[in-house]
Amino acid sequence: MNLLVEQLIVGLFTSLIYLLLFFMRFKYLILLFLIGFLKHLLGYYVGLQDIYCNHHKPGTTAKVKLPELLFESFVEGLLFLIFGFILIKFNVNRNIIPFILGFTIHIISEFIGIHYIFIENRCKEM
Repeated sequence: MNLLVEQLIVGLFTSLIYLLLFFMRFKYLILLFLIGFLKHLLGYYVGLQDIYCNHHKPGTTAKVKLPELLFESFVEGLLFLIFGFILIKFNVNRNIIPFILGFTIHIISEFIGIHYIFIENRCKEM
């Protein structure tokens, strides 16, 4: 899977979470935090992290303890909140901000090495 396809999948997954939460009428910044939090948490439970592990380290699956998963999800929620706030200040359409954040935060994580750390510490033999 090439990097662009991976980013598009993450962006679309993030947009799907946005659509599911949109009608609950959260304040927008709370919504952004929840999207980031749920993106990471649900990515684990629906198997996206397993696919990521197996692609980058064949024969592996994502393994993480619940406290670590919740902490990582909280951090991702904060990133969505911070970067989303910046995009709001630049008058970016609020309906595309979740896609932009999912796409961009994932690719930044790839380039600064967070995903390498993830692969080394979370991807375990099946």
